[in-house]
Amino acid sequence: MTLSHDPAPSQSVGKRPQKSTKTASRRKVETAAADAPRFINRELAWLEFNARVLDQADDPSVRLLERAKFLAITSSNLDEFMMVRVGSLKLQAVSGGGRRDPSGRTATEQLQAISKRCQGHVDRQYELLRNELLPLLGEHKIIQVDPAECSDRLLAAAERHFRGDVLAVLSPQALHDRRFPMLPGLGIHLCVQLRPGDEIGPQLTPPPTDSLDNRVPSNLKRNSDTANHQPTPDENISAPEEGAEQTDPETQFAVIPLGRTLGRVIPLPIEKPPIEKGVAPKESDDTSPIESGYSYALLEDLVSHFVDEFFPGREVIQCKPFRITRNADIELREDGAGDLLGGMEEVLESRRLSDVVRLEIDANANSEIRDYLIKSFNVDPQFVFDIDGPLDLTYLFALHGLKGMNTLRDDEWPPQRSPRIDPAESMFTSISDGDIMLMHPYESFDPVVRLLEEASVDPDVLAVKQILYRTSRNSPIVAALMRAAERGKYVTAIVELKARFDEARNIEWAREMEQAGVQVIYGIRGLKTHAKVCIIVRREPQGLVRYVHFGTGNYNEVTANLYGDISVLRAMRYWGPTRRCSSTPSRGPANRNHFNNSAWRR
Repeated sequence: MTLSHDPAPSQSVGKRPQKSTKTASRRKVETAAADAPRFINRELAWLEFNARVLDQADDPSVRLLERAKFLAITSSNLDEFMMVRVGSLKLQAVSGGGRRDPSGRTATEQLQAISKRCQGHVDRQYELLRNELLPLLGEHKIIQVDPAECSDRLLAAAERHFRGDVLAVLSPQALHDRRFPMLPGLGIHLCVQLRPGDEIGPQLTPPPTDSLDNRVPSNLKRNSDTANHQPTPDENISAPEEGAEQTDPETQFAVIPLGRTLGRVIPLPIEKPPIEKGVAPKESDDTSPIESGYSYALLEDLVSHFVDEFFPGREVIQCKPFRITRNADIELREDGAGDLLGGMEEVLESRRLSDVVRLEIDANANSEIRDYLIKSFNVDPQFVFDIDGPLDLTYLFALHGLKGMNTLRDDEWPPQRSPRIDPAESMFTSISDGDIMLMHPYESFDPVVRLLEEASVDPDVLAVKQILYRTSRNSPIVAALMRAAERGKYVTAIVELKARFDEARNIEWAREMEQAGVQVIYGIRGLKTHAKVCIIVRREPQGLVRYVHFGTGNYNEVTANLYGDISVLRAMRYWGPTRRCSSTPSRGPANRNHFNNSAWRR
């Protein structure tokens, strides 16, 4: 039986009548507003997800260091949310007018709701840290020390570390009437308020003007319909006036960027209880956390306590940490861009110079420091967060990894060896016996690494074709590809340069592989290549055989121990030439064919 649908009398069977753009747009907005109760705002829904992660940190049934880790995860998640989603909304607020999302909110209304929700979220984070986690960690001899309130013994150890490892590395930068230095996002910096006097020691060399005007190259775009918009100076999302003059002649400011090389968590000797009379002291290993505990200070607290050392002869009124978050919602405009590698390098530079979308300040900072920073970075006041505790809670990840504290962490469940793979025989032999499926993280990712390492030195392997999206810092996969190329094998790799926040690492890997002789394709224009595929062409007595790995997870042996993914390993006879991985799709129109469609045939 054939079913048909007759058009309603009011419907035209011919061409649909044209509607005016203005009318269609108005109806779209009205429809969105009418349907608003049916939809939950995307950004607020994500914040509720992060709140559920925070619930894990607030759950007393979860082991203590796992609670600390969950709290660190919520902080890291919120950083990325601010960089990407809030950054995008701030641009939409300028260019989008009254456009509403499916929940019925404009960009401005979304920002207001996000600010209110985030303020409550941050308050809950730090209330949990102050009132529960830090006291409980202290009970287990994991003690965060404030140099301003510690014993003489700990203070002497802290001062030795400061003079030996910190003082010679950091350089304060005087501000006065000069431009504010271009500080990196997500780093912790100290703002120092001084009494007027002679010039502050190290002088600030103003950066080139071009590095401060935050202009985005013509082949870059924001991740919204704002590519051609030029913000005006009085708009909240405009380029920060990182050069605002001081208004109070009785005050001078300096900034000390702390950077990332020194390490934020500084170990200190643990305080030992006094020895009772007539009781022999118990022998213990001072280096063992489980015996003697773990005492530490944060770098910003250490530098703040000894900040006078940077300004001899000057009176420091106050020294407080702050942290900025810059808009990372900048992507490559690929239409007309002939060089993806150069374009992505410009994207990274533009992110470094982009607008400040969030400012976090120590809650005890005085009004002069607070107002000076807000004005200097031109931050929307609703995205200024007064933090009653350490800025950036990701330092808690370091505590989670402490040795000797196993009772405070979940039991480890190391990945198991697949029963289908004999560690004593070649991976090619194991795969030839039949298809192998691996369930990560329950089964080890090592067979995938072994396959590429064996291929790199096997004289019968002729070619390796690989897609890389995200890799580890010291990737054995990349090392195997370079080793194979250096041994004369044909190695081709698609390296996706547009993997968000891994762009710099992928650019570095791409260049190293090219130097080793790997043919590198810098992604495919108009697409993000998420496929996880490796094809190895091997000469065997029966002819050419392809050994294929494809999976759902990245070629990252570290995250493979954390995330749930599937890997499939298969061997098949060679079915003839294909066009995959043999062209340069980054230089032409998008090639939407599969990486190698004949690879899936037996």
